[in-house]
Amino acid sequence: MVRLEGGTHFLVVRRTADKHQVRSYAKFNNALKQVNSGQRISPIFALNGSPSPALSRGGPNYLYFIGPIEPGLLDFAKISNLYLSLGTFNVVVWCRDEEEREEITEFVQQADVPYESWVVNNGYLEDVAFHPEIAKSTPDGLKEPIHVKRELATTAREYSLLVANAVGLAGRYWPNHQDNFLQFDRVFRAILAEEADDLGRLTDLVVTNAALSRFVSQAYTGTSPLLETASGYTNHSLLGIGLASQALISLRDFASRVFTESRYLQRIRLLTELPAVEKPIFELPASDGFFDEDHLEHADLKLALGKQVTEPTQPILTCFSGRDGFRSTRFSLSAPLETISGANTCQWTLQTITHELSHVVIGGVLGVFFPKPGDPDSLRRASALLSKTFVAKSLFDRAEELLAYAFVLLELDHRNQRDRSKSFDIDPSPEALSECIIEGSAEANEILTHVFDFRYFYEGNAEHYIRSVWSSWAVVPNIELRIPDYISRTLCALFSTLMDWPIKETLDTFRRILEQVIQADKSPTTILKDTLDTFDSGRDRFEEALNARIPFVKFASAILYSNELDRTLNFEKSGLSGQGGDEGSFSGLEFRPEQIENPLRFLEGHAVESRPKMARSVWILQHLAFCKNQS
Repeated sequence: MVRLEGGTHFLVVRRTADKHQVRSYAKFNNALKQVNSGQRISPIFALNGSPSPALSRGGPNYLYFIGPIEPGLLDFAKISNLYLSLGTFNVVVWCRDEEEREEITEFVQQADVPYESWVVNNGYLEDVAFHPEIAKSTPDGLKEPIHVKRELATTAREYSLLVANAVGLAGRYWPNHQDNFLQFDRVFRAILAEEADDLGRLTDLVVTNAALSRFVSQAYTGTSPLLETASGYTNHSLLGIGLASQALISLRDFASRVFTESRYLQRIRLLTELPAVEKPIFELPASDGFFDEDHLEHADLKLALGKQVTEPTQPILTCFSGRDGFRSTRFSLSAPLETISGANTCQWTLQTITHELSHVVIGGVLGVFFPKPGDPDSLRRASALLSKTFVAKSLFDRAEELLAYAFVLLELDHRNQRDRSKSFDIDPSPEALSECIIEGSAEANEILTHVFDFRYFYEGNAEHYIRSVWSSWAVVPNIELRIPDYISRTLCALFSTLMDWPIKETLDTFRRILEQVIQADKSPTTILKDTLDTFDSGRDRFEEALNARIPFVKFASAILYSNELDRTLNFEKSGLSGQGGDEGSFSGLEFRPEQIENPLRFLEGHAVESRPKMARSVWILQHLAFCKNQS
């Protein structure tokens, strides 16, 4: 068994006139003193107390860069100097004699894992060897040009080259990425073909090219030949952050697989096969048995009876970003660079990515109910939902009616805040409803996303949810003006499990837990204190806002939530394959052959600290990258 202990060392390579100088420093400040324009650096993290490699004198010294490989599989009898990195070559071995070299050579050959080896004499690189390239031909589908107008040709060519390059690199280092890219390409080409205008195609191409470029520059730099594949992330410019990129992908795959394999959007569509309830859902009290039924499970039975509609699912491109932070688009999802060094904290936990994944799902759901808000036929149907003569024929009709009502009530609330003297008809014209949907779509997506995230990914645990999301929001720049919106959305999430209680209970719960978070933090940020002050001074307004948004909460709770899917997503607390217990059994910065099974529960147990600790963060990222359920 190996343990992450012995501190952080810094491996530095500098280009001199005719050679490459290789050094290792036990302290970053010592490495910083040697900085010049040709330097590349990466931290390496000692296993089992390994010292900083003494490379500047004597030799030969042998450095092996190996990966990707699970740290728990490292079991050497003769090699004592082992290190981890956050690159695709996530294991670094320092050998000082032929006996050690023979053992590591035999290991990498038997494991058939990519590696690169260096011979260093008196601090200078003398020889480099690496695992032979695995020849991978580009699939024929990627060689087909994308047919667009001449004005878009350059952008389309950039996409074709980026995705082909990504598939080729994935074949050697992360084979599980290949199928993701091929599926992405198939669906993306179909989306481009269906776009109504060139502006839409250009937007899709630009957004996708940016995400692909960023992903490739993070996941596949720091690979052989190391001297030629510099990472743009300065702190890891030598070995890159490929391992951290895989950790992000593993979490994405785990969280999204449930909704893909369960054919989630198909279940939503097949609510058309279920009978309508007698009354509009917005008129049903929270105590009504309708809210206790698993309607999506009933829809799944219809799928089993042959009502399935095949839909290709598009993987989301992931990357880290120092600018965008946690953010999702139709094709991409990013996490802050700070999560790499702070994954052990509540502020920078990667579990926050579930909010962005929820945005993607909710965007698809809203597209099912209101695919074209400005289309005349769609508008007439939506408007008819709220007329007194409307007759619902299915549960889908009732759900659509509820959503239309929710948009109108949201607009009423907005108008009341602007000018309480103006009235608004609850039975709007098609044009008025279109305005409600267009104007309220962003906030509706946020409300539904918060409820969805809370119910599915936080299991309705109010303490964990508030501690996690508000610790994360507290470090977002310029958040002050958004505090009231975040309070309202959090209240909507909490209310989804407290609908049988008076609204006052939801507000009291929010205040109590937020105060506990502030008291538990030895140096709470002013943001959390300001949030509490904002809530206390505007409590009546927040109660009013929650009342106006209850139809959205009912929609998310009754139509979008399934106990069956929740159980599938949040199976057993244990992250140990085939063992009982809880995630706490992974402790002491140890690595074992066992893999974690549920990364969400693993993060819930370990991303709880208030201060970033690089070793803890590295330990967490290594476990996530090799999660048992990665694709």
